[in-house]
Amino acid sequence: MKRLTLVARAMPPIARRSCVLAAAAAVMLGALSSIACASDIFLHWTDCRSGGGVQSMSQACAGNAASEERTFVASFVAPGDLRTFCGLTTYLQVDAADAQLSDWWRMAPGECRAGAFQVAAPADRGLSACTDAFAEAATMSLSVHRGESRRLTIISDLIRDPPLELRPGEVYYASLFVVRAIKSSGAGSCFGCQAAAAISLTQIELYNLELPAQPPILLRSSPSSPALICWQSSSGSCGPAPARNVTWGGLKSLYR
Repeated sequence: MKRLTLVARAMPPIARRSCVLAAAAAVMLGALSSIACASDIFLHWTDCRSGGGVQSMSQACAGNAASEERTFVASFVAPGDLRTFCGLTTYLQVDAADAQLSDWWRMAPGECRAGAFQVAAPADRGLSACTDAFAEAATMSLSVHRGESRRLTIISDLIRDPPLELRPGEVYYASLFVVRAIKSSGAGSCFGCQAAAAISLTQIELYNLELPAQPPILLRSSPSSPALICWQSSSGSCGPAPARNVTWGGLKSLYR
């Protein structure tokens, strides 16, 4: 049976197991990561692309029950020579279509809908169209930060034990995210559920236990071909603000 543990994210990457120590060492070295093209990472509502995932999602915002929640998945094409894959870090950003992010999207600790954003295992939601790299025991963590008035930053770590050899060219699930419906309507609700927004997958870092001194493999989206999905978009299309590259200095600033 799968053992899934969700822990609070203290620093990137989470300081757990040998894999995470390797990832942290790679970051501290400050070395350049190898970069794959933007088509190597994907973002879809409900499931990965081969599972019928879609780019746009709408919600009536009429209830707060679990049946009203929405899910989306990040996925990636496995590169070659990754024989001891042991984890990954996924970076997302939510951009408001308006000048300011609505209260409904304020999900950082202490904000209106704190705890409304979660990370889960694809298998637990019955997803199987793409390959699950975390079918065995996994440790997950999630952090949500709002550094700008119209942007939310989300960082997720998944660590697997034992390591796994990825099959080059195969599409794997990276993470499944849940947008809960709590405080969407009624007394005490957070205004703005129906406001349009864009969710972007900016990059995924893949960690290799076999080469702990090497930088992680970096799969990055680009402004010209972003991996993004739309929320409450009447036209079915949306666009984020320009994505900024994630740096070690920028990551440290999130935890001060």
